[in-house]
Parts: sequence; structure tokens; C-alpha cells
Amino acid sequence: MLPSDWGEGYPNVWLGTTAEDASAYKQRAPFLLKVSAAIHFVSYEPAIGPLGGLDIDGRSPDWVIIGGESGVRTDRIRPTDPQWARDAIAECRRVGAAPFLKQWGVYKNNPCVVEDGLTEPQAIKIDPPENGKGGGKLDGRFWREFPNSTSRTKATAFRERREERMPQRDPEQYTLGDDGLIVEKVGSWAVDKLEVLTRYVYASGGARKKYLDTGAAYIDPFAALGDR
Repeated sequence: MLPSDWGEGYPNVWLGTTAEDASAYKQRAPFLLKVSAAIHFVSYEPAIGPLGGLDIDGRSPDWVIIGGESGVRTDRIRPTDPQWARDAIAECRRVGAAPFLKQWGVYKNNPCVVEDGLTEPQAIKIDPPENGKGGGKLDGRFWREFPNSTSRTKATAFRERREERMPQRDPEQYTLGDDGLIVEKVGSWAVDKLEVLTRYVYASGGARKKYLDTGAAYIDPFAALGDR
């Protein structure tokens, strides 16, 4: 269930689904694309069949992540044909989506092995594991794009719509954040509380440090308005 002020989506929230092949895409993508969002993405992984056309009733995702299967026993990994990735990238170009080839999963899926006839040790030298599990190159290069321009366009439009709605809010209680979201003001005690929390995170070990400076939000459900 979406928030009451979802509108056409929040600029910092991207919605996506997994699609292993064309059948899965046709089944799931229509539901995804019906929900307004700043960015729609499809995780085409594990790619176990051609993805096919991305356009559904005039709509298509903004970002397509492509990858072979990994994380299971090597003898159980299903094959990914490099041509499926090429076709998916070509389809991204046709509809204006950004393709992101993440990995091949295992080297027996790598085009150096599948198409060029190299051994896996030879393929590792050309496309090492640092590029992704099983390598990550196709036709001698990376295909790792992000939907930046689309994201900026949609986020800008979203912010303009929110600015139009701001006059309906009490400026003493609400403000407009840099990300275009309407923010409810709290007392100065919240600033002090955040400082204490930040020091706690640094003092309590590296496990929590990864969340700092990532845009992650700290929400205190027991907090209330006003100074304390």
C-alpha cells in the first residue's frame, strides 16, 4: 500500500522487479509499470532466456540490470547466452533505458568461453573476477550505465509539484527538503539527539559505520514534537 502523498512517486525511491526471461517479464512488468515512480528498473538476472521487448502498452523501465546465475552449486547453474545480453542492451537503446551488465555468474557463461572458445583460465586473464562473478565484459567492454538523466528529469518535475503544494502546509511546522520531500520540523533536541547517535555509531564498531553518509535515515518512533 502506497503512502497517501505518493503521487507520481518519491524522487529517492526506485521501484523494480526481477525477470529471468520474456515470460517472467510479461507477467510482472505490467504491474510494476502501472505504479508511478521516479525510476522503474528490471533485474534481468539470472538471465535464463531472452528478455524480449521491453515496451508494454507504451511504457518501459528506465534501467535494466543484466546478470548470469550465481550463488548455487556450479553444476546446477543454468546457462546464460551472451547474445541474450546483447539483445537486451539493443532493446534498452531502442526504448531509452540504461543497461547495466553486472556479471556472467560463472566463466562457462562468459563470451570468451562460449563464443571465442577460450578455456576458463584464459578467460579469467582477459575478464578477471574483479569485473564481476564470471567476469563482466561483453564485446571487450563494460556496459554499466545508470538512468541519471531520466532520474534528474523526473526528480525535478516531482520537486516542482511538491513546491506547488507547499502553500497548503503550515510553514511553521513544515519545510521543503533538498530532495523535494515535505519535511515536518522538530525541536532543536532532535539535532542533539542525532549528534549523540552519530557518536554512538562510531564508538560501537565498524558494522554500523557503513550506514553513515549513505542517506540512510534514523527514525525514532517514540519522538514527539517540541523541545525537551
